[in-house]
Amino acid sequence: MRLFFTLRKFVISFLARPTRVFIVCLLVVVVNMIFKGGLLEILNLNQNLKKVKVQQSELKQKIENIDMKILRASDPNYLELEVLNRFDLAQEGDLIFVFSDVQSH
Repeated sequence: MRLFFTLRKFVISFLARPTRVFIVCLLVVVVNMIFKGGLLEILNLNQNLKKVKVQQSELKQKIENIDMKILRASDPNYLELEVLNRFDLAQEGDLIFVFSDVQSH
């Protein structure tokens, strides 16, 4: 019983100052945020936001590349070069080199 009264006296004297009450309340809020997952959830969401921004910039770059290809596709010279390169074709008058893999003994 004596311990109870001593503890009660200590708590009353400790809480007599508003700054101490504020610090205790602040600690309770911080501990609550940590254990309830609110703070960890905010940190997770922040990391996810950074990942999404990186993906967004990559997609914007891909869209720009595709737009450039679409613009070039309307140019007949580009189309001709693309067909020649893609299907390993040659135009009339082009010089063609043929290399053989045969080794002489």
